[in-house]
Amino acid sequence: MPTAQGNLSQSVSKPTPYEYSLAHLAAADPNPLPPAHDLTRLPRQELNRLLQATARDGTQSLIATLLTTTAIQSTPEGLPKAPTTWERFAKKKGIGRYGGAQLEERRKKLVYDEEKGDWVPRWGYKGRNMESGREWLVEVDDKKKAVEDAGRNIRGEGHRERAERVRRQQRRERKNSARSRTGVK
Repeated sequence: MPTAQGNLSQSVSKPTPYEYSLAHLAAADPNPLPPAHDLTRLPRQELNRLLQATARDGTQSLIATLLTTTAIQSTPEGLPKAPTTWERFAKKKGIGRYGGAQLEERRKKLVYDEEKGDWVPRWGYKGRNMESGREWLVEVDDKKKAVEDAGRNIRGEGHRERAERVRRQQRRERKNSARSRTGVK
């Protein structure tokens, strides 16, 4: 940055090198300032220029040191955790999370969608059961033709069917809970 003195050098050389505390981003200058009686005799501008030059040198050397120093981690990277006896046994036997149970769970909950090329949930949000309402092409059979003739939209039929299934399930749940309260089997 150009100043009244022109471009200043980026390297700082002092008789005694600076002492750095990079963790605290601090640099200590062991070189003494001129004696106090000399500083008090200097005009205010000259004193400010001297102190600013000293501060600039300290800052410049700290930044130059920071840029050339590699950062050290405060804690070493952890080693991978050694498997427990149970984990070794489970892996050997192919049980628990090392067995085929997780694949079976995945098959229960997810379905492979060939159009997307990815696994999608069978039920729920963005599930396969919701696709009937998103179809861009609807095949019209005799049953749907009767629905259309009745004046209802065929595209909304999938949603109506899902809503009806939910209502039937809630009806069954109410009937089951009433039956369990009365004790009738």
